[in-house]
Amino acid sequence: MAKEKVPYYVHAIKQDNDLGENIDSYAAVPRIMLASLDTKEFVNKIALGLLNIWNSKDISTVPFSVGPSYENLDKYRAASGRRTYTLDSFYQDESELAYLLTHYTESQDLALLIADRNYYDTCLPYSNSWTEQGEIPHGSPADLAEKTNTPVLLVVNLSNFSFTSLSKISGILDFRNDQQIAGFILVGDNKHDLEEAADLVESEFGIPVFGCFADKPSNEGPSLYRVIPQLAKDTWEKNLEDVSQAVMESLDINKILRLARRAQDLGDEFPQDLFQAQKLIGFSNEKFNLAVARDQAFNEYYQENIDILEEMGANIIYFSPLIDPILPSKVDGIYLGSGNIQEYIGQLSKNESLRSQIRRLAGQGMPILAEGAGAIYLAESYVSRQGAVWPLVGVLPTQASINESKTKRFYAKLNSRREDLLGKSNNTIRCLMSNEYTLDPEGASYRALIKGEGHSMKVFSTSTIWASQARLHFYALPSGIAKFALTCMRKDIMDQ
Repeated sequence: MAKEKVPYYVHAIKQDNDLGENIDSYAAVPRIMLASLDTKEFVNKIALGLLNIWNSKDISTVPFSVGPSYENLDKYRAASGRRTYTLDSFYQDESELAYLLTHYTESQDLALLIADRNYYDTCLPYSNSWTEQGEIPHGSPADLAEKTNTPVLLVVNLSNFSFTSLSKISGILDFRNDQQIAGFILVGDNKHDLEEAADLVESEFGIPVFGCFADKPSNEGPSLYRVIPQLAKDTWEKNLEDVSQAVMESLDINKILRLARRAQDLGDEFPQDLFQAQKLIGFSNEKFNLAVARDQAFNEYYQENIDILEEMGANIIYFSPLIDPILPSKVDGIYLGSGNIQEYIGQLSKNESLRSQIRRLAGQGMPILAEGAGAIYLAESYVSRQGAVWPLVGVLPTQASINESKTKRFYAKLNSRREDLLGKSNNTIRCLMSNEYTLDPEGASYRALIKGEGHSMKVFSTSTIWASQARLHFYALPSGIAKFALTCMRKDIMDQ
């Protein structure tokens, strides 16, 4: 690897390891990314260990999940003791990403960006990712690292190490002329072999190794959405303690901190889309009550989505479609997120009083925003694999069933055909599209160009309803969310 490819902060660390301890040299947003090279489970283990260690040392660290997955948000939150956020360069440009990082790390010590998806992988189809110009794939962890100028520690699996294994590292460094990879963490099942490999890696590439983590990849324990049963909690805490101890013994924690503090300062330009959304709201203090579904069936929410709703005047009131017989009193709108609805479809169907109330309020003009599983809940019914038909809310004129083909989720752009709850005609929304369920018929409010399908119609929408299997990141459409908030404020809904 040519020496000029080595990132600037690698030279700085090699020249003076102690300089990073000077508070005057800290970046305004100290940050570092853990990224994967076929090491997803290792990345998550190391991230959990670092978050827990820094939390115990009163180093306030904000976790950011890289990419559209909700999978580990709850675990990062539990390990760090802080809210977890999401960054995705498909949804946001450089100014918006800089705003999110700056906004959520204000008065905090550090941001840890966790990319368990492979470094150059994206949810775009391969044909859209590959370019003859050798560009970094849009929406990949590498793309985010470049757009935010974030130093990257690449976690590389060198089990069964041989000299040929170095070609894997050489390939990733030369593949897209990446300037953000600042170091490696080597993982595998033999500590002695990894330490020998570390010497070879540093001499071959001139980039430091920050530790050798010998362990077997495994899941980090149970999912922890809201309430952790005591047995699961005890198991989780014991696993976290063991992982933290292993990380402490294996990695140079202080060296990682010094690298994070050398990250370049981010731009301070306020995103114009967000400014326009605030203008729509009118910078007023007007409030509205928003009922948000949250339980075992509805639990996939980006924290930023809740935050931006609150910034636009929402008083969030959580409710459970599984057990609550009616909505909270005096609500002005409903937000149904996604989750594992399939396992709870019978219980949701049996809660007839709540289904009937939502259907009645929708008919009276109650604004409803539903994504992913939330849209399935609004269908007329769900047909199980065994052919059982479960009545659902009945707001959408469609019947839902599980898609038996391989489930895919992919980035998409939706273009609206008419004005609706989230925007005007020809409005474009970036989203994570899913075909987890089959809807018969499919919504026809938006057009999406999807590889292998051509132009297909998606989304059910009116002036008061927006529902789709698509997952939304609200900072990708702040004006649309402002329009939703205004609709909740101005609609004269009858008291429930």
